[in-house]
Amino acid sequence: MRLPLSFTLLLGLASCAPEPDASQDSTPESESSALYTGPVTTGIWYSTWYANEGRYIWSRGHGVGSSAQMLGDVNGDGRADAVVYFSSTGDWYVATSNGNGFNSYTRWISGHGVGSSTQMLGDVNGDGRADAIVYFSAGGDWYVSTSSGSAFNPYSRWISGHGVGSSAQRLADVNGDRKVDAIVYFSAGGDWYVSTSSGSAFNPYSRWISGHGVGSNAQMLGDVNGDGRADAVTYIASTGDWYVSTSSGSGFNPYSRWSSGHGIGSSAQRLGDTNGDGRADAVAYFSSGEWKVATSSGSGFNAYSLWSAGHGAGSNTQFLGDAYGKGRVAPVTFTAADGTWRVLDSSKYLQPNIMNTWEAWDIRYLPRTHGVYQVYDSKDATVIDEHLATIESAKIDFLLLDETNNLDVDQGYIKARALEVCARIGQKRSAGALSTPRYAIAIGGIQFDHQPATLELEAVKVWNEFVQSAKCVTPDGYFQLDGKPLLVVYAEYADRLAWESWTGSKTASSRFTVRWAQGSVRASSTQPPQSDWRLYYGWGMPDGALANDEVMVVMSGWNNHRGWFVSRTYNGVRGGFYQQLGWSRVNQQRPRLAIINSFNEYAEETAVAPTDTSGLTGTSEKWLDAQGNLAPDMYWNMTVQANATRKQ
Repeated sequence: MRLPLSFTLLLGLASCAPEPDASQDSTPESESSALYTGPVTTGIWYSTWYANEGRYIWSRGHGVGSSAQMLGDVNGDGRADAVVYFSSTGDWYVATSNGNGFNSYTRWISGHGVGSSTQMLGDVNGDGRADAIVYFSAGGDWYVSTSSGSAFNPYSRWISGHGVGSSAQRLADVNGDRKVDAIVYFSAGGDWYVSTSSGSAFNPYSRWISGHGVGSNAQMLGDVNGDGRADAVTYIASTGDWYVSTSSGSGFNPYSRWSSGHGIGSSAQRLGDTNGDGRADAVAYFSSGEWKVATSSGSGFNAYSLWSAGHGAGSNTQFLGDAYGKGRVAPVTFTAADGTWRVLDSSKYLQPNIMNTWEAWDIRYLPRTHGVYQVYDSKDATVIDEHLATIESAKIDFLLLDETNNLDVDQGYIKARALEVCARIGQKRSAGALSTPRYAIAIGGIQFDHQPATLELEAVKVWNEFVQSAKCVTPDGYFQLDGKPLLVVYAEYADRLAWESWTGSKTASSRFTVRWAQGSVRASSTQPPQSDWRLYYGWGMPDGALANDEVMVVMSGWNNHRGWFVSRTYNGVRGGFYQQLGWSRVNQQRPRLAIINSFNEYAEETAVAPTDTSGLTGTSEKWLDAQGNLAPDMYWNMTVQANATRKQ
């Protein structure tokens, strides 16, 4: 239910729940209805949004306190490595890339660059390895420490007097000889001076163009036309204009505008080959975490489009580099406070959570998976089977699959994993394993646009893609209530009333028994009124399970990091909220349905599945027993015991 990064809903109220009244440990007689005497059913919310298709956090702790951070292939294996520089000592630390993360960092040189103004990486001698270069503004001195592949060699001065008074210093191969050259830019006159590399020194500098970039906000170098020579590119923030002066190999040609309106409001601009066609593209980064790219046609930048979203908000530095070694750059970010480097494979994923939900949402819980505390992917059939067996052993009858943030949100990756769950359930039940729990779907698109028609559209999709889908093998796998498939709709109270009074066609929803969930359901609120508690299957129940004869929801606690915090400890008892204000009430009232929130909702911290919580920090509560010891099975054992009592 939590909506990090790509999601926009704010759940519940913008305040913490008050401590539930201790007098409510037992449901008062006035709140209770006549006890239900028929067969009872138990369901459990289940999240299918856990992707684990590659690392997103590539390094932690690398570069804390550093003065500069860079990307470059320092060992010549075709992958960009993470390099940091410390100004006080001239230490350079390198964490090489293995294609799915940065290895542990080591110091490659000390004392190189103390007092320097600019630090850079580039292959100045053409051996395929990026070298460490520093620039001193006072004398225009450039010092180079070449890479051996495992360290930076002793530094030496390659040129003096180049760039004194310049506004920017850059490295790029402007003459196409596969060695990067030393380029400086002067803002007053738009002058660009180049000192080409001989492989062992920088040659005397000369002016390659004048008047290019006066008034510009960023100056870059990259091979935008694919001829093997880096071109001089400038960016104007107010208009989003990108001007290009291509390289002839001995000078920069007259500039022309390649794009307009691209990047207005952006906080960083970069050049890099994002699609692997050999031409550098124009990339703009926005502090919200959006990256927009205008690919190069060779003679202009095409219309820009969204390249990545939710990647880098709060970061201090943003890079483009081929960390994967795929022949195209990926967006990379660095966060100074904790030295975290994040890398997204934007050739496959628009957003980080689609690639690795655990790391994108910084989920530190480690569920027990195949006997080991480790993260998983919700589409993994062996994980699904393990979860189904665990849930079945607790005598839980159905899973309520949480698809409440729109069925097709985030390129449909959550729904795709829900379909894998329904497929495994269908396969098992069709093979005769009739004790396998069924599933139902919870939707919630109406919460975003508040349009009753949206509920109907999602109901059509659930019917076609789940209830009647061949993917799900058999309709028998879908849980039915009152003779129809159960459909839970996450909507705030006003949205529910709007749908109920709506006169449009309800053909789709009429196929289902429709029930509801909302941000929080409070004992003291009239939205919904007490008479409607029987219609609500969640979401938050900050006052504990609310008594009625139809359905009661039990929560272990709640921390959505957006205003709601309900401690798992109650009356000084760890796990007391779950036991005293949850299951004790349920088993006293004995409603027709009990709904557990949740099996594995770690983002909002309502999970009860066996889990290692030792890595939790901040306001997240570790699962501790009465003696203060970590207890990974604590809440699952409570669940099994309480539901066994319920099913007696």
